[in-house]
Amino acid sequence: TSGLGPLAAAVLADLFGRVLPIVLGTVLALVSIGVLSSGVDQSRYAFVLFTLPLTYYFAISYVMAVIAAADTTGKIAGLMAFALAVGAATGPALFGMIKDAGGPVHMVMGVCIMLGGILIVVVADATTDSENQE
Repeated sequence: TSGLGPLAAAVLADLFGRVLPIVLGTVLALVSIGVLSSGVDQSRYAFVLFTLPLTYYFAISYVMAVIAAADTTGKIAGLMAFALAVGAATGPALFGMIKDAGGPVHMVMGVCIMLGGILIVVVADATTDSENQE
């Protein structure tokens, strides 16, 4: 189902804009993860295995489109695949280490989200500053 999300994004294109699909995909991904919070059985696990990649890659396609449209120099758009690969490679391992150590998983996740938001603001500010100087 990883390929169905981007395929749906390509078919829908900008029919609903870019913000609504990002929000919808993110909310549905969170809901699919939330299904497991009340217990794990085969049907719930199968549901999450189907819906999570579908909704995640649907939303990420629009996120990449927004970044590519805003990045006139191509410097940031070229790093998108690298950033996703590093996150996919290191995220589960770090989560597992924190969880095994009995660490504060939710606090660490909140800090990571906050740092990611700050990084987005800094990069966006640096991008607009360099565009204004040219």
